[in-house]
Amino acid sequence: MTRLILAREHEHLLEDETFAERFAVLEKAFESATFSFTPGTVNVVFIEAAFFDFDRKLHVTLACVNETGKTINGLHGLLRMHFNNRSEKISSTQLDFDEAFLGFVENNTAVLVTLEIPVEGLEGDHDFSPSEYGGSFENVRVSYSQDN
Repeated sequence: MTRLILAREHEHLLEDETFAERFAVLEKAFESATFSFTPGTVNVVFIEAAFFDFDRKLHVTLACVNETGKTINGLHGLLRMHFNNRSEKISSTQLDFDEAFLGFVENNTAVLVTLEIPVEGLEGDHDFSPSEYGGSFENVRVSYSQDN
C-alpha cells in the first residue's frame, strides 16, 4: 500500500476543514487503488485536471510516488503533458522540489502536488478525467536523505 501525504510546504492546508475533507477522500481513494509502479524511481500518477479560462491554466493534481527504496528530500525533472485526442498544447513544466518544499518522503509514499500549467488554444472552463490526458516525467534527479 502506498501512503499519500502533502509536501511539507502544504501541510498547513490541512487546517482548513474543506481542504482536509477533500484530502481525506483523495487519500482513501489513492490508498485503495492498485497501481503498477516502476521500482527504483519516482513515478507520477495524474489524479485530476481542470482548465480555467480566467487564468488560461490547467490546474493539475498529481502524486509523485517514491519507489526508490530510500527516503528522498529533493525531486527535480521535466513534466511533459498532452491531451489525448485534442490539439491544444500543454506547456512543459520544470519541477524543482527541494527539501524546504518537499520535506522527507519515505519509500512507498506519494506526495500530492497541484500545479498550474499554461495551455495554448483552449477556450472555456473544462474538467478533464485522467483518460483525457497523459504525460511523462523526464530527466528526473532525486536527492536522498542523509539518513538512508
